[in-house]
Amino acid sequence: MLVANTDSEFVASVLSDYSITEEEYSEVLDKQLACMIERGVEADLQSNGNGSKFINYHLETGDEAAKQEVFNECWTLWDGGLGSLYEQILSNPNNEDRYVLTAECLIRVGLAPEGFTTDELRELEDSGAYRMAASEDDQGNLVEDVVKAPTNPDPRLPGGEPVHGGAAEECWMRPLEAGIGK
Repeated sequence: MLVANTDSEFVASVLSDYSITEEEYSEVLDKQLACMIERGVEADLQSNGNGSKFINYHLETGDEAAKQEVFNECWTLWDGGLGSLYEQILSNPNNEDRYVLTAECLIRVGLAPEGFTTDELRELEDSGAYRMAASEDDQGNLVEDVVKAPTNPDPRLPGGEPVHGGAAEECWMRPLEAGIGK
């Protein structure tokens, strides 16, 4: 079942048939962009180069908190998680294990050697992640959450590319399409 983070009637109507078409997603972006512009925030629609589109709004001048609030309000009214869900559906339509697809892609595009495993990929990614850890008192009661720094702040694939960003990002974003036809 598809779930979005909003009570928006528009979002509910898009999800009423349990799918999101390209036309519906374009409408989501158009409505969210119009909402922001109508509320006085300078914004435009941009592409990130891998087929995904996003709303770029400018925080260089003026009240940044107010602009962020407008973005959040318009996102809730018109997107509500549809954009993220649409991207997930495009990048992994059969809902397969994301690490398997990404590891296969990294091998296919030459960023990881043959035999590179999902366990190796998970280990690299985990080494660069911040983690929350709970602290307990002597009676075992939760006292606080503590952020634990990554053990490896710049994890890299065997060939030297960063695990996230750079050339590997295309495999994370579009693991079934990255490197195909190039």
